[in-house]
Amino acid sequence: MREIEFRAFVKRKKEMFPVTDLRFNRYEKDAVGVSGCGDPYCTMCDDWYNFDDVLLMQYTGLKDKNGKKIFEGDMGWDEHNECYGVVKFEEGKFLYAWENIA
Repeated sequence: MREIEFRAFVKRKKEMFPVTDLRFNRYEKDAVGVSGCGDPYCTMCDDWYNFDDVLLMQYTGLKDKNGKKIFEGDMGWDEHNECYGVVKFEEGKFLYAWENIA
């Protein structure tokens, strides 16, 4: 069974954060809490964002040739076709959507 892991890209900060847990605010229906320090027991580093301001990216269970984890939304280079692709989750599977996005 593959490891379930997420990271979060906070659009207004233009920063990526590890997701140790997700917290939902019962008073604000469209808010999500993201821990900025990566410590699952830290309650001081939570920031609250609107769902539209955070892009959650799921780990595919695969690593690149350098051993770096591949997440949904990552870009890859196809040397044969000389174009970039983006990792997407469609129809129950992860795939590269090859398109020239350079």
